[in-house]
Amino acid sequence: MGEVRIEKTTETGIGAPVSARPPAPWRGQLPVLAAVAAGGALGACARYGAALLWPTGAAAFPWTTFWVNVTGCAAIGVLMAVITDLRAGHRLVRPFLGTGVLGGFTTFSTYVVDVERLTGAGRATTGLLDLAATMLGASPPYGRRRTSPAASSGGGRHDDPGPAPAVRLAVPSRPDPTDWSARARRRPGDRRPPRDRVPQRPWRQGEFVNWLLVVAGAAVGAPLRYLTDRAVQSRHDTVFPWGTFTVNVVGSLVLGLVTGAVVADGMSSGAQLLIGTGLCGALTTYSTFSYETLRLAEDGARFLAAANVVASVVAGLGAALTGAALAQALWT
Repeated sequence: MGEVRIEKTTETGIGAPVSARPPAPWRGQLPVLAAVAAGGALGACARYGAALLWPTGAAAFPWTTFWVNVTGCAAIGVLMAVITDLRAGHRLVRPFLGTGVLGGFTTFSTYVVDVERLTGAGRATTGLLDLAATMLGASPPYGRRRTSPAASSGGGRHDDPGPAPAVRLAVPSRPDPTDWSARARRRPGDRRPPRDRVPQRPWRQGEFVNWLLVVAGAAVGAPLRYLTDRAVQSRHDTVFPWGTFTVNVVGSLVLGLVTGAVVADGMSSGAQLLIGTGLCGALTTYSTFSYETLRLAEDGARFLAAANVVASVVAGLGAALTGAALAQALWT
C-alpha cells in the first residue's frame, strides 16, 4: 500500500486519509489520450507525406524538416491565441490539434539528427546553418499569453503541441525496393527522367502498409509524450519544462540509434517507418519546445528560457550521437 498521511479539512475539521502519491497520469484521461493519438497519427502522416513530396539529399540542407517545424510553430501560435482569447470550443480541441496534430507534425529529434549527420559528414557549415535557421525561423509570434496549468491539453500542464518528426532517415546503402525515392533503373528507350528528379505523389507511390506503420507508431508516440510530460511535471514545482526536455532527449537517442542501424543495414525500411517516422516523430516535439521557451522569456524567466534552449540542443545532439555510436557498435 502507498504511504498515507492525515490532513485536517477546513470544512469539518475531521482528519481524512490522503494518499501521498500523485494520481496516475492516465487516470481519467482516456478521451484525451484518444484525441492525442488520433491527432498524432494525422500530423505524422502529413509530415511523412511532406517528406515524400519534397525529399532532400543526404548532404543538402534539410528544407523539408525546416519548413515542417516553421509552419508547425506558426500554426500552434495561431491555435494558442484563438483558444486563449476566445476560450471556446470543445475541451478536446486543444489536445487533438495542439498535442496531437501539431505535436505529430513538428519534430525535434529529426532536427538534431540532421545537424549531427551533416556535421559528421563534413558539412559542418550546413549543419550549423540548419541549427541556427530553425531556431530563428521556428520562433512563432505567440504574443503575451498566460494560461493556467489546469487549462492545458485536457487537464495537462499546457498545450504540449509536441514531437513529432518529418523523419528523414539516412537511405540504406543497398537499394530498397520499397523506397519510392530511390533511383529507378532506366530501361532501354525510356526517355522519362529518373524518379529522383521528379517529386512523386505519395498517395500513388507510397505503399499502403508504409502509411499504416507511420500511423501505428504515431498513435503510440503521441500519447506516450503526453503521459510522460504529465508524469514528469507532476513531480516538481519548477517552471522549467522537464517533461518536454525528457521526451525530446529520449526520442533523439532512439532516432540516432535507428538512423545508425539503417546506415549499417541493420534495420528494415518498415521498422524505420514504425520507430523512426512514427514513434520518434510523434514522441518528440519542436513546437512545444519553442512555445515553452518563448513563454518562459515572456514571463521574465529569461535565464530558464536560455537554459532550455542550450540544454535541449546540447543534450539532444549528444543523445543522437550516442545512439549513432551505439548502432555502429552493434551492427558493424
